[in-house]
Amino acid sequence: MRATAKKYFIPHEENNYHPHILHAKRIVLYGGVGLLVKGIVMLVVFAVPLGAFMAEDALEAQAIQIASLTNDLRAQNGAPPLSVSRALSSSSREKAHDMAGSQYFSHTGPDGKTLASWIRREGYDYEVVGENLAMGFFSAEQVVDAWRKSGTHYANLIDKDFKDIGVGAISGEYNGAQTIFVAQHFAAPRNSGAQGSFGDVRPNKESRGDGIAVARAEPIQPTPIEKYTYAKSLGSTISQAFAASRWIYIGLIALFGVALALTIVIEMKKQHPHVIAQTLALIGLFAFLLKV
Repeated sequence: MRATAKKYFIPHEENNYHPHILHAKRIVLYGGVGLLVKGIVMLVVFAVPLGAFMAEDALEAQAIQIASLTNDLRAQNGAPPLSVSRALSSSSREKAHDMAGSQYFSHTGPDGKTLASWIRREGYDYEVVGENLAMGFFSAEQVVDAWRKSGTHYANLIDKDFKDIGVGAISGEYNGAQTIFVAQHFAAPRNSGAQGSFGDVRPNKESRGDGIAVARAEPIQPTPIEKYTYAKSLGSTISQAFAASRWIYIGLIALFGVALALTIVIEMKKQHPHVIAQTLALIGLFAFLLKV
């Protein structure tokens, strides 16, 4: 075992100062293995049915990401971060559930319920509130990007008067097509210093327009790249394939990093430049596959 390890990892006279693990043919083989691992992960993700991306835990992760992306956008515009409110998280989920269950897409439900109704139901005593809605988008990035491009919704995203946020994402059917309903609620509690009167619902103010919700009527049909990118961010069983591949790449980078270090440090006068170059290229490949 010791002799084998020396032959494969330690440069010395018997292996012509060229560790067997770093032979050119083996380097190509290792690179192929790395690409194969990534290919398997991609096939696993592509084979996952669309319903798995709409599971409760996946949509909960998406709701958390929407809140995070909103705070990122606010930071870029000098607005203070919003705190995730349990009451607003509940009101936004209930609103999304109601839209899916009653088959509508509007700030006002068929029964006349408005944003104020959902907020007050949770016992949140507000000074100002706002609501953004979306439907038919596959990922958190798509939702926030659509709101960012809409003046009314963007105004809510960066409004400095808001203090709290809640996001609900629910899967359901709309006009016979499986889709995702998203409701985002903003608010500031009474006496928080917000510049508004009690009951000020921002989407309905004349200065904000009519608050028309953002929607895509067509069924959700993500591209393979969209599925792959979204799967990486999920805190669910889908992401286990990514976790396994990451550990494989980290292990390979560590293994060849050690082999390269030994090759460079031991017998400095007997270097093979091509060995160092091809090993660095291999480590670079593994680092790239780890990142994507």
